[in-house]
Amino acid sequence: MMDARTKTVIASFMALFGILALAAWASLNQAQPNAALTRAVFGQTE
Repeated sequence: MMDARTKTVIASFMALFGILALAAWASLNQAQPNAALTRAVFGQTE
């Protein structure tokens, strides 16, 4: 059985990971108008 502090640490890490995943998903959705940034990150695609 985990104590309260362990549960709090796990919950905060899961929340942080969820925020990061949401930010990554949002930036992927906006990759089309952000062509310069996409080229900078992924290189020239043509």
